[in-house]
Amino acid sequence: MPPKFSKLPIPRIPEMIIISGLKCRHPGCDALFVNLEDSEEHAATDHAGKVAADTCAIYERQLKSGEVQLHRVLDEDGEQT
Repeated sequence: MPPKFSKLPIPRIPEMIIISGLKCRHPGCDALFVNLEDSEEHAATDHAGKVAADTCAIYERQLKSGEVQLHRVLDEDGEQT
């Protein structure tokens, strides 16, 4: 099951484990990915195959239902990277 993602970025918390991920750059799209394959699949289904992704920091959280939710993490200054 593919992870869901939150459209709201969250501030960095010192004890939070973050990983390197990708964010879709298409206008109005906030999709997040843990790897390039997920980004390519998203582009194929939602953006006519045009891949446009930037690296970003993400936090992966497992919900009680067992689903995974991805949150984009803001940099130390609270800026969106």
